[in-house]
Amino acid sequence: MASSRATSRSYEVLGNFSIGEDREYHNDLSQRRFLVEPDDDCPNFDLVHGLSEYTDRKPSGSEPTSMNPMLHWLRDHRDELIDKKILKSGGSSRKLDIDFVGRRGFFCRLLRAAASADKLEILVTLCKGTYYIENVKDTYKETAKQIEMGFAGKKFAQYITSSDGSKPDINEPVNAYSEYVAVMKAQYGDHRIILSTEVQAEREDAAQRPPENYVCIKTRRDDLVGKQLTNFNRYKTLQWWSQAYMAGIPEVICGMRNDSQRIIASVKNMKTNQMSLNSEGIWEPGMCVKKFESYLSEIKRLVQDDNPRAVYRLQLPEFEKGRRAKDRLQYRRFHLLGKKDDYVIIPEEYIKEVLNLEE
Repeated sequence: MASSRATSRSYEVLGNFSIGEDREYHNDLSQRRFLVEPDDDCPNFDLVHGLSEYTDRKPSGSEPTSMNPMLHWLRDHRDELIDKKILKSGGSSRKLDIDFVGRRGFFCRLLRAAASADKLEILVTLCKGTYYIENVKDTYKETAKQIEMGFAGKKFAQYITSSDGSKPDINEPVNAYSEYVAVMKAQYGDHRIILSTEVQAEREDAAQRPPENYVCIKTRRDDLVGKQLTNFNRYKTLQWWSQAYMAGIPEVICGMRNDSQRIIASVKNMKTNQMSLNSEGIWEPGMCVKKFESYLSEIKRLVQDDNPRAVYRLQLPEFEKGRRAKDRLQYRRFHLLGKKDDYVIIPEEYIKEVLNLEE
């Protein structure tokens, strides 16, 4: 029963935008990609072709994951949101008829929290009844191997996608920052959500509407056995499932890496709704969704100061593993750490142009 509950979600794609190679928001479809599945069962895609020109300049330390690009899109499409009755007038101002706004990454981490012991720190602003949320990520200077793995994932995506559905251009430089992004509306229990999510590729299928034709693109080693395979099935699939499920994406295209030869040896299609079958009960979709909805209710309870310039810090503390850890995870709660006075989530232009709020 829980599994069917976890798969019966509806999603509405409100629109799309691009993040360019300059890392800036662009109100266009320039980064849109279509899936071009390989003809060969053993494609032997070279995963280091172009690596020497690739740079990935991720910062170190802890930093919020800004939702500014999505807020720019909401600003640029204000009239459409009004027509859809998502943005409503209330006196002289306006409000979103939405409970939560955030990037997919935050919602995915919260969706995994029922089965993951990781710490989760978030920043929250409540404005006109809507919670705007950014999660805080620990980022560290990557090793050369980690940079190569990041490149390999993007390179594989390049081998199986193109901007128009024709033959992929494998000589095109791989960029660490460019993205094609969908803005979605979804409902989880009593909670209405708007989220932004990267769309790595779409199937050209007239019978399917977004996000049903979206796909996630991943890679994994092709020689996993024993404990390594068990750990993949138990834990990595939870991450992949949360990313696909949160955006209503039905499948993952997985490139099976031969790391000794640095190639993709084969390609496997994985259905999102079947990823939990080999997890040995470590995680279960229905349980994750139920806990996810309760955490959203908890955020509403903890933050009640409706103020566009007030930013509150909340934390799910890191969980100590051990005996009956799975049961104890169900009782983990958010802690309210106080205000973050040196940071704002909602920019002034959004407050004025979208919500029509003045000082």
